[in-house]
Formats: sequence, structure tokens, C-alpha cells
Amino acid sequence: MLARDCLRTEAAARSGHGYGPVDAAATVVRVVAPGSAFDWGDAGIGAGVMLALTMIGAGGVIAATRRRGGQPLSQRASAHS
Repeated sequence: MLARDCLRTEAAARSGHGYGPVDAAATVVRVVAPGSAFDWGDAGIGAGVMLALTMIGAGGVIAATRRRGGQPLSQRASAHS
């Protein structure tokens, strides 16, 4: 490699390889996290999920007790009286 080739390479590196001079300073982007404020949207989603799980659990309990072939509640109450 000749000395003039080295100079061309260094000049090309400084100039941005033909795309113009590279003099731009680094840009710092800061992302600020939101404060610790209460998020009602997240609370609503959590409450909805818990309600759905409670309903599924209650439905499972009802289905399991009816499959046992036991007496209906009205007959159980009169049998104990």
C-alpha cells in the first residue's frame, strides 16, 4: 500500500466515505420511567382476572357437587328438619 492510498483511506474515514463530513456529536436519549403513581388501568385488569378466576372456581365447585348424585338443596333441607 502506498502512502497516498493510506491518506485517501484516512480522508475517506473522516469524511464519511463520500457521504459528507462526519462532525455530528453523539446524541444522548434519556428515557424517564413514570413515577410510582397508582395505575387504575392495571388495577382494573387485575380485578377482572380475579373475578373470572373466582367464577371459574365457583362453577367447578358447583359442577363437582352436582355430579356426585347427591340430593338437591331443597330436599337436603327438608330431610334434616
